[in-house]
Amino acid sequence: MTDNQRKAIDELTKYREAQKDIRHHQQRLEAIETKVNRTTRSCDSIMQQTFVDGEFLSVPVVVQSGCQQAAEELIDTLVDMRIQYFRMQQDAERLCMDIAVRIGDRCDMKGARVLRSLYLYGQSLEQVAVAESYSYRHVKRVRNQALEKYGEMM
Repeated sequence: MTDNQRKAIDELTKYREAQKDIRHHQQRLEAIETKVNRTTRSCDSIMQQTFVDGEFLSVPVVVQSGCQQAAEELIDTLVDMRIQYFRMQQDAERLCMDIAVRIGDRCDMKGARVLRSLYLYGQSLEQVAVAESYSYRHVKRVRNQALEKYGEMM
């Protein structure tokens, strides 16, 4: 692999890294949402089925709620994280658009399609080969040539 190809790969993988960061942030957001739901849920909405004397009865489960301040702090954290998540998504979309434009400017049509499929759409070389009706080896060759051109213009 040449230096130009390495530079091109480093730049093109930034979008994938941004997507991973967004997924990680989304998981943290879901965990906090779960905590908020548990903290703010009213006691009469929590019922448990119990079998007594041949019948099922709904019995309320007593949940000791923490102090109101802790719930408010969780909600504040959740709102802040949602705002940050939204900004991360916007930044990733801008990055994707920038990379797509640069690919189009720096590569020929065939190379641009291959690089977009690999680095923006997350497809494998095999998937690109099938979609473009090329052999696997040809897709690798086109990718390497496109990476070289992309890296030369950096």
